[in-house]
Amino acid sequence: MGPGPGGRAGNRVWAALALLAALSACGPKLDGLEKGETGKTAVVRDGDTFEMEGGLVVHLAGVEAPRGEQPRAKEARAALEKFVAHRTVQLAYGGEKRAREAAVAQVFSRTEGGRWVWVQQAMLLAGEARVRTRRGNEARMSELMAAEDGARRARRGLWADPAYAVRPAASLAKGEADIAADADCVAERAAFAAARAAREEARAEPREEGREGEEAKDEARIEERPRRPRRARDFHIVEGRVASVAERERAVFVNFGDDIARDFAVLIPKDALETWPGGLASVTALEGKAVRVRGDVPRCAKPLMRVDHAAQLEMVKP
Repeated sequence: MGPGPGGRAGNRVWAALALLAALSACGPKLDGLEKGETGKTAVVRDGDTFEMEGGLVVHLAGVEAPRGEQPRAKEARAALEKFVAHRTVQLAYGGEKRAREAAVAQVFSRTEGGRWVWVQQAMLLAGEARVRTRRGNEARMSELMAAEDGARRARRGLWADPAYAVRPAASLAKGEADIAADADCVAERAAFAAARAAREEARAEPREEGREGEEAKDEARIEERPRRPRRARDFHIVEGRVASVAERERAVFVNFGDDIARDFAVLIPKDALETWPGGLASVTALEGKAVRVRGDVPRCAKPLMRVDHAAQLEMVKP
C-alpha cells in the first residue's frame, strides 16, 4: 500500500531539503581555480580587504575598492561587510597566492540560505569596486570585466561619482608648470629632497676602521637613515587613441599625445613582452587605435602608467 497524499507531500519536502543540503555541501563553483582556505570572516578592514577568524588577512584578487579618505570608501566597506561579515567564506586561487603574507584570492561567501556568492563579482555589479588586474593573478578577468562594464553603463555606485569616471587621456596631461603650481606636489618634492639630503649626509659620515662591531654599527646607521618617501599615485582607468609607439632599450612607450614631456603615456617593460600575446608586434599595432588602460598614475610627475601585463590594456569598441 503506497503512502497517502500527506505522505507523498512529506517525501517531496524531505527530498527538496536533501537536495538543498547536497547542493550547499558542494560549495561554490571553482572552475579553473584552486581551492583554498575556508573559515569565517572576523573583521572587514576596507572595501577589498578583510581578516578571517584565524588571523589570515585576505585581499580580494582582481578588484580595487575605494579606501581611506577616498570618495565612497565607507560605502565600499559597508558593501563588503554585507557580503562577508561573520559568514563562512571559501578562498580560491588563480595565480599568486600571497602578498606580504596576506592572501590574494577569489572569495566566495555563503549566505544564510546556503547560496554561495562570488564576492568580487557582487562588488563589481554593485558598483562598489573596479577591476584591477595584476601580473600573475588574472583568473576570470573576462567575467569580472563584464560585471564592471554592466555597473559602469548603469552608473551604479562609484560610477555615478566623477572621481571614478573613465578618464580621457588628454585630461591627465601635466607639465612642469602644472606640478610646480600644485601645493601638494611642492610638498612631495620637498620631502624627497630632504630624504635624499639626509641619506647623502649619512653616507658621508666618516667610518672608523678596525673597531669591533663596526659592521653592526653600519647596519644601525642604515636603519636610522630617513626612508625614501612614497610617491603619491592614483589608480585610474584611462581611455584614448594611441598617437605613437616608441621602442627603447628597456621599454616600449605607448604615447597618447605628441608632447612626450606632458602627455599621458604607457610604459611597457621589455620583459613583459615575453608573455604578451603577439609580443612587440601587437603593441606596435596599437598606433592609431582607441584603447583603455588601467593602473597607477603619479600625481606629481609626468602622467606615465606602467603596464606589465596584457590584461591591463583593452581595445575600445567603436
